[in-house]
Amino acid sequence: MTALVILAAVAAALVLLGQVRLGAAVDYAAQGLRLRIRVGPLQFQAYPRPEKQKKRKAKKKEPDKPREKAAPLAQLRRYLPLVADAAGRLRRKIRIDRFCLDFTAAAADPASAALLFGGANAAVGMIWPLVEQNFNVKERRIRTRVDFTAQRPDAALSAAATLTAAQALSLALRLAVGFWKEQSQSSAGDKAPARQKEAV
Repeated sequence: MTALVILAAVAAALVLLGQVRLGAAVDYAAQGLRLRIRVGPLQFQAYPRPEKQKKRKAKKKEPDKPREKAAPLAQLRRYLPLVADAAGRLRRKIRIDRFCLDFTAAAADPASAALLFGGANAAVGMIWPLVEQNFNVKERRIRTRVDFTAQRPDAALSAAATLTAAQALSLALRLAVGFWKEQSQSSAGDKAPARQKEAV
């Protein structure tokens, strides 16, 4: 009986932990970019890093070793379908808690500023309906305006998105399995030509 109670308590604890929300919050303005990571009610600043950590890492810094040049576009094309498929299975489960965007169109001449303002509104009109179809949006505020006296555009963004720990684990497992399969197929493809040459 005691064992059943312990198992039930462990199962209940796992269920509760799986409901803890994980997420990230991004704030961008003229002062710069700030990124915070959320774990339940706790938040940690990920960028910019605290000065103490920067100084410690600067002391431990070693000379850079030569690295092989990677092909970022090729890697992106290779793994993007895996990421899209894994994220697509969590459709409407990722929650956008806040999305606030203020954009001011401006340019050296009024005509360019007006074109930029029109293009920004058109982009919002095309992209935002897709966001609402694929994510659960709780709060949103998008404002655009044009300033014919300014010389350059300005933007301010404040956004936060979360998902439960169980959903994050599911997404991580799907990505891990997909990456492993892709690497296995790639390794098998590299070995096949070598075997054919040996046979010849």
